Amino acid sequence: MRQTDGTIHSTGGFPRITGAIRQPSCAWRACLLTVLLGSILTSWVSRTTWQRLDNLEGEFAALKAESFYLGVHMRGGISD
Repeated sequence: MRQTDGTIHSTGGFPRITGAIRQPSCAWRACLLTVLLGSILTSWVSRTTWQRLDNLEGEFAALKAESFYLGVHMRGGISD
């Protein structure tokens, strides 16, 4: 029979129980980077979408005024 020094060393189990310190895994870092890049991309898309919408509203208002005055001018020419 084998003699022991009186200590039974743990070979597995939960790290919080065995005292093993784990470093953050590469998958955890990749997940964090994905979330960060996703939030940056979402913010950029949102900002550019609202800017484009503001530009389109301005262009539509100008076009609407032009078509109104064109109609007034044509009616004026017909009635003369």
